[in-house]
Amino acid sequence: MHCPEHTYRQHAVVTCPVQKKIKVYVDSVITNVPVSDKKIQEMRQETKRDEQLQKLKKTILEGFPDQKSEVSSSIHEYWNIRNGISYTDGLKLKGSKLTVPKSRR
Repeated sequence: MHCPEHTYRQHAVVTCPVQKKIKVYVDSVITNVPVSDKKIQEMRQETKRDEQLQKLKKTILEGFPDQKSEVSSSIHEYWNIRNGISYTDGLKLKGSKLTVPKSRR
């Protein structure tokens, strides 16, 4: 069974063994972040309000196009790390690190 690389990032029923492993990993990152539940919830709310992160979320969930020129200029800065970023449970991750919305920096 072929599992498209970007599908593990979606909130769907996970059936592919690779997707299951990745989901378990991402969920463990979220639960083991040394940040209070209140702060995590605030980050989710700010992520939802951040236009750039919403464009990035959409691109992550749909899959990055083949050419950088096809990506919104507001998220060009993420092009070189596109394979290392994910979106889950209202939060954007770079590897095992949460991305803090600009309003929270």
